[in-house]
Amino acid sequence: MTGSDENGGWQREKDLSAVIEALIMLSPNPTMFRELHYWSREPGLLSVIRAVVVLSEATRDALEAFVQKAPDALDVVARLESDSCLRLEYRKTPDEV
Repeated sequence: MTGSDENGGWQREKDLSAVIEALIMLSPNPTMFRELHYWSREPGLLSVIRAVVVLSEATRDALEAFVQKAPDALDVVARLESDSCLRLEYRKTPDEV
């Protein structure tokens, strides 16, 4: 890689950072936008979000209800039991809290 390629990549990253910062500042809720940007950089999270977005409404509702009932997100356990069965459960039931 030549020096100009390296500098060009750095400049694109700097330009992208400036655009993102401008979007954050222009957002009606900059704190939320900044948090979304932060989480979007977490490896694999965007693919999970995209998958949830395309779920049927009934499936999303069930998933949301399950997560909201969890005493703590750390108490949720997920296990892939087969190629087509994902099991979600609480380490403690919501009543045990």
